[in-house]
Amino acid sequence: MEREDLSRRLRVLRAEKGWGLVEAAKIIGISPNTLTDAEHGRRLPSGPTLDKVAKTYGVPLAALFTDAPITIEDRDQKVHVRVPSEEHVDIAADVATQVWQALAEQTLPPERAERLRAEFADVLRRSFEEGEEAGR
Repeated sequence: MEREDLSRRLRVLRAEKGWGLVEAAKIIGISPNTLTDAEHGRRLPSGPTLDKVAKTYGVPLAALFTDAPITIEDRDQKVHVRVPSEEHVDIAADVATQVWQALAEQTLPPERAERLRAEFADVLRRSFEEGEEAGR
């Protein structure tokens, strides 16, 4: 999952509301520069900022990263992911990695991010192998 996906989704969600950039930033409660940087992929917003953006746009946190039907929640500094089918596991793992980095307010080196993504994917796949809807 690339920052471009987040940037694109932020622009789409703002356009769906019919808000200008300055208006959206004011409603969200962030600076226009923060929103501009996020919409152009220059900076990944912090976890609390992403949470405010999602709530203001009326979408789940995962919807900031993808339009796939997945749910991602932050519970006590742990990322919980639910996906409706095995076909969404890789997308969910990518998104969960991005959300984790935002919540932790750090960007992982590429090899560590890939290892974290693989761990998320393994947990989700094991859930399906056990005959459950994936969720951890």
